[in-house]
Amino acid sequence: MQSKGSGGINWPHKYIEEFTDIPTAAEYEDVPMPEWSHRGADGKVAPQDLVYVRATAMSEAERQRFLSLGEMPDDKLSPQEYSQKIEERRAFFASGERDRRLVQLTYVKSDGSPLFTPSQVDELYNRRNPAAFLRLKDAAERISLITIAAMAEFTKNLGGLVVAVAAGRIDSQQNSE
Repeated sequence: MQSKGSGGINWPHKYIEEFTDIPTAAEYEDVPMPEWSHRGADGKVAPQDLVYVRATAMSEAERQRFLSLGEMPDDKLSPQEYSQKIEERRAFFASGERDRRLVQLTYVKSDGSPLFTPSQVDELYNRRNPAAFLRLKDAAERISLITIAAMAEFTKNLGGLVVAVAAGRIDSQQNSE
């Protein structure tokens, strides 16, 4: 029995069930936060005292909504509207609003509610150790494939599968039971 894969290729069920190492983006990443961890008398954080927060990947729909926040405006706008949209976009990135929203969307509790309130994210961004906020932001970008670098790393991992199929090492017609 066969199942239809993308592009109209017939993939055998056995192939799909047995091939478990197809690279996929991670669902979450546990991010160590030494700044929030208890330090011993020696000033160091013991491994058992290290605090972690979990960055959870956005769905593709959430990711596209997030990415659209910083899109270039439509060139069909009037010059005045276009200039206004460009200024709003510049302010969105320059103010750190993009990074604060990303952290807010990515870190959630087990029930799906945000781990941080907007005011807590603002506090982290504006008044706390920048290393903690940057660690949160960097993990959020990686887990939801926000940056070009994150996308490149993910597609690099996919490269082996694509090359194997293209080279015929994985035969889409084999084992068609």
